This record gives sequence, structure tokens and C-alpha cells, in this order.
Amino acid sequence: GAVTPYAFPVQGRTTINGDSPVTDTSNNVLFVDFKGVRRSSETHGLRHLIYTQAGTPSGFIAIHDAALIDKLGRRADYDRLAQSNGPYYKADALEILAKYIGVDEPTFLATVSHYNDLCTAGRDTDFQKDPSLLVPVTQGPFYAVRYTFVANDMSGGVRTNLKHQVTRVDGSVIPNLYASGLTTSRNYYDGIIVAVGCLQIASTTGRIAAESVAEQLAAAR
Repeated sequence: GAVTPYAFPVQGRTTINGDSPVTDTSNNVLFVDFKGVRRSSETHGLRHLIYTQAGTPSGFIAIHDAALIDKLGRRADYDRLAQSNGPYYKADALEILAKYIGVDEPTFLATVSHYNDLCTAGRDTDFQKDPSLLVPVTQGPFYAVRYTFVANDMSGGVRTNLKHQVTRVDGSVIPNLYASGLTTSRNYYDGIIVAVGCLQIASTTGRIAAESVAEQLAAAR
């Protein structure tokens, strides 16, 4: 019977669309998806994958206000790069910025307002961001930078069960057929992201598969 293929972009990075001599690595910013919704802490190491699975175009938008840009010493750079079609944007009001970046205005304004409330309270009850990094978005002009997720490679292959036995489309086991490592990518099923490298995945799943084979051989004696 046919086996079930599976693929997921597990390794990648975020990049700014177009030529961008300025990149902001500050964790003090607010990130939203292309619907205007905040999906994770801005410090989350796998935020690019979280936003990839959010049902919107891959990537996120970083929101800054003038106070943060001035603190970073980058006002002149951002003013020079900003244009209405991005990837850098500038607007005197959040309502105008929402139009430039193409997000739903009420959703975006509600997201910013809620984030500012978290900053005022000094506690991120949504995603537990470090309180020292909670900086409100209040002082215009407002800036945005569009980041896009770029996958360096794909991991995929066939579906398996927990013993790494290959399964058919209907979920039944194909006897005497096992898969491990990046031929299966079991670690990434259902959007569960595991921050490990290929060698760790290969060695761990290979051991599980070998133990399953040994268990089957012992039962056949």
C-alpha cells in the first residue's frame, strides 16, 4: 500500500525583503503577523517557525515607535529607507501604518493597545517575555519592518509510528519497514518544533528503530 509522505521547512532564517543595510536585532520591538496578530514572544528562538504556521504568509512585521528608533540611534537610517511599499515603513499614525503594511486595521490597533497594556503592567501574561524588554509603542512617527521566512532546507519523507515503523495512508503498519532521521521527520509532526540538529535526530530515531527491529526479531523466535 501507499505510504504517507510528509514535509516541513525545519531550518531557516528570517530576512528583510529587498536590500537592507539596516537590520534591527533589538528584542524590545513588537512582532505581528500579516493579519496584525502577535503570535509569540519576540525573543522566542523559533519565532520564524511559529509565524510560518500561523496561517498567513511566512514571516512577521516588526513594529517600532520613534522613541525606540531614537534609542537605537537609527532614526536617519530608517527615515531614509522608509517607503510606502516597504519593506521599511513609516507613518505618523498607527492607522496609516496598518494600511501601509497591509494588515486589518482594527485587529492591528487592538494588538498594539493590548501589547502597550502589558508593557505598562510590566508583565507579559501572553508569552512571558522578559519584563525588561517590554517597551510600549506609543510615540509617533511609527515604523515597521517586514521580515520574510526563508527555508534553508526541507525535512520530510514518510510517516511512522512511535517505533518508527513506516505506516500506510490509513495508518496501518507496513511489516518489516522502518525509517529514521530525516527520512521521516517524526519530530515535526503536527507543528511540534524540536530545536535539535540533524545528527541528534538521526542518532535518536535510528536507535529507536533499531530497538524496534530487535524487539520484532526477538518476538519471532
